[in-house]
Amino acid sequence: MGQKSNVAPGICRRCETNEATHTIRTEPLCNSCFGRYVSTKIVKRMEMFRTRGRPGSAQTILLLPLSFGVSSTAMLQVLDYHINAQRQRSGHAAYTLHILHVDMSTVTGDHQATERFEAIKTRYSTYTYTMAQLSDVMDQEEVLELATSILEEEQLHGAKEEKLHKMLSVTTSPTARGDILESLKTKVIVATAKAYDCEAILWGDSTTRLAERTLSETAKGRGFALPWVVAESESVYGIRCQYPMRDLLKKELFTFADTTEPALTPLLAPTITKPAVSAKNSTIDELTAQYFESVERDYPGIVANVVKTTAKLDLPIHTDAKVCRLCDVPVTESNPDGRKTSTDFCASCSRTLANPA
Repeated sequence: MGQKSNVAPGICRRCETNEATHTIRTEPLCNSCFGRYVSTKIVKRMEMFRTRGRPGSAQTILLLPLSFGVSSTAMLQVLDYHINAQRQRSGHAAYTLHILHVDMSTVTGDHQATERFEAIKTRYSTYTYTMAQLSDVMDQEEVLELATSILEEEQLHGAKEEKLHKMLSVTTSPTARGDILESLKTKVIVATAKAYDCEAILWGDSTTRLAERTLSETAKGRGFALPWVVAESESVYGIRCQYPMRDLLKKELFTFADTTEPALTPLLAPTITKPAVSAKNSTIDELTAQYFESVERDYPGIVANVVKTTAKLDLPIHTDAKVCRLCDVPVTESNPDGRKTSTDFCASCSRTLANPA
């Protein structure tokens, strides 16, 4: 559900109507001005694609991975409006979208993805759509080689879904399982982007999500690789990563989802936040999400500063360095903790997998 603002109605600072119901920092805004605020933050991150795709040239294709979360859905809404506005002005848009959803139901048990996907296709009907299964990752040669290195010979038989579950069975904790799932999902997204000749991947990570990733990746032993995790650049995946939502807090996006017309909330997957009762069975990602959810309510500036500081980090290793076979971050023979390990895996993934070769 969206998070309703508790700000009393007042004078909108920008258009001076008596309908201000939201506050951005100390600036009261009405619904219309708030929507423009959110849209401007997103569209300005798309400036690098403005000069591309002029009439007569091949149109730039950008991959938008859609999770049915508030961030990726809000991004689709804003970019759809931006593309349509370009077409109305000049008859041509600078770029188009290829929308991908990776179905995780084989491991999460959530079987509503197809229904939500059809609802999205109905509302935003002018784009190309792909629904991939997480088990599709087992078709990738590098993942099959990875499976061969961590599974017994008799475990390598069966359907893709079986092999996937066997790979997940080697994880040593809830955090390790979540880590390998995220890495495999990323591999499916990158493979799809390359298969459809997409110029970049538009990740839906908000300021809040990037702050969560900064803390969780550091806790998991990948702090040295943060520039690749959160930077807008040519990535270790061999394709550009762009974060159009990086200047917006998650709570702002929930408000946008509620107040835009038509509302986005019917398209969103339900958000389930686990109570922070015990850290024993929670993943590092879940704990950092709970932490920043509380911080952004009262101290949003802290969340933004985490992301801004991380973005200033230099890339310590050239992007042609050898990368981890699981998570794709650059690795060297000496890991940040000083231990000598196989260059097939980073220190974090070495702990994630029970017996990596």
